[in-house]
Order: sequence, then structure tokens, then C-alpha cells
Amino acid sequence: MEHFTLSFVLFTTIYITYCNRIGSAIHIDSHPKTFNELTTKEINITCKADGPAFWTNAIFAMKIGKKGEPPMAVYNCKVLTTSPGIKSNIQAEVHSDNEVDGSYLRLRVQNPGVSDAGTYSCKAFYLDESIEMREETAEINVTINNDNVKEVVKNLMEKVSTLENAVNQQEKKINKLSEKENIRSGFLVGNSHNGVLKKGEVLKFQRVIQNIGSNFDSNTGIYTAPVDGLYAFHLYGMSFKSSGYREIQIRMMANNEVTATLLVEHSDNYDQSSVSSVVQLKKGDTVKCILFYVSHVGNRLHPFPYSGFSGYLIQSI
Repeated sequence: MEHFTLSFVLFTTIYITYCNRIGSAIHIDSHPKTFNELTTKEINITCKADGPAFWTNAIFAMKIGKKGEPPMAVYNCKVLTTSPGIKSNIQAEVHSDNEVDGSYLRLRVQNPGVSDAGTYSCKAFYLDESIEMREETAEINVTINNDNVKEVVKNLMEKVSTLENAVNQQEKKINKLSEKENIRSGFLVGNSHNGVLKKGEVLKFQRVIQNIGSNFDSNTGIYTAPVDGLYAFHLYGMSFKSSGYREIQIRMMANNEVTATLLVEHSDNYDQSSVSSVVQLKKGDTVKCILFYVSHVGNRLHPFPYSGFSGYLIQSI
């Protein structure tokens, strides 16, 4: 039982005149009574006076808080005070109504968490119809239910995973485009001697003048495409002067397909010819030059710069 300093007569006169009139009982409600950490934005825990309106008595004080702990809020006849230790997400409010039934003391718990669950207690001190001091307590249990949190988290994780996959795919596309934009490839090579040509051999062009990107292999005579794209190639050659008709045919091959054929004919004078080809290649495709036909054993081509092979990347795709 609380002790008060005002005399009973003075107390009765003041509080019947100025304080709210209530019924014989109080009750406490929570909306909602069960909350979820992810979906519940606010809980309203309300301590309210109720009872027959014709009963004449006066409320002295109302307190609300967790059971077994100091009250979070106290309303003492027009004055509302809150505990210094009240959590920052909890606000107290009071409504005073002369008709008594509309009066309440309320806690507004925003974004509730695990620590906000528990039993809340509402206590009132009032004068009954016999002008006797009474104390009454009401309790309510506010519970937390996170059973669906796992499902919510699972759904969120699936969405996050889908978004991550989409982002990764976009990053790969961007990186691929960036790599293509930064790739430069081109070469100019020639034969370093005027040796005898043999039918079916791949021309090595072992004299390398330019090899940007190092995609031409002078040991094999093969150019390898570094990226999907459009490429241009040029083959030219000069034959030696000889007596009688001579003919050399060199085929430019993209993988196993002929893209151009160089025909060098000569008799009593030197002869020079050239061919060009534009081809679309995929990364890893190869281009090479093969001696397809030679009319006489011992036919030869002049060395660079009279004979040579070149190519470059026009545009990546």
C-alpha cells in the first residue's frame, strides 16, 4: 500500500474535484498481443479505467511497466512521468477524461524486439465508493512469434541470391565487353629466306616485324584469334625470275576453310601478286597459309619485304 502525505480529508476534496473518476476496476490491453520482429511496427499496451459510471470515486495514480521491474510510466493526477531507464523505442502517453471511462495510460513500443516481450503490469490506486483507498493490478502477457521469420528470411535470401546472380551476370558481360574493348591484335611477318617451297607445308614467316598481342606464332606460322571479332588478312608474294612458265598457289585458311588463294605466275620476269580477306572469327580460331600447288620443284618466293603476311583485328563482337 502506498503512503501519501496529504490528509485524508484534503486528499478526498482535491482528488474528487480535479482527478478522473473511474469505475471499480482497471484492465490492460495490448494490440497486438503477439508480435513478429520483422513485420510488427508498433505495439500499444494500454492501462485503462473502466466500471459503472455512477460509482463515485477518484483515481490517485496509475503505473505501467514490465512485471517485477520499476514502472516505465506513472500518471499521478495530471502529471505524467517516465522512468529514466525507459528504452528509446518506447513512448508513454496519457489521456485524461472527465467521464472516466475514456481515460488511459499507454505505452507505444515501436519496432519491438525480443526484449519487449513479456508480462506487463498495470497498477492503479483509487478511492472506491466508500471513500476507501484501494489498489488494483491487471496483467497481460505480450508474446513474440518468429515462427515465420525463417520462411521470410529464406524468401529474402532467395531474392538476394537471384539479384546477386543477375549482378554477377551483368558484371561478366561488362568485363567481357571491357576486355574486348581493350584487346589490340595485329601482325606483319615475312619469310626470312628464299628457300625451296614444298607442297602442303605451312609457311612459317619466321621474320616478325610486328606482333601486337603476340597472337602470331612464328614457329608454326599460325595466327590465333584472341577474341570474337571481325579480322582482316593480307598475303602477298614475289616469285623469282626463271626460264619457262612457273606457278605457285598459296591458300589462306581460316581453321579448315579457304578464305583466299594467292596465285603467283612467272616466266622470264619477276611476278608479284597479293590477296586480301575479311573474316569473322571466334576466340581460338586459327588462320594460316598453306602451299597448295607448285608447278616445279625448286620454286621459291623472294624474302621480305617482297613477300609477307599480315592481319589485324578490325572490331571485336
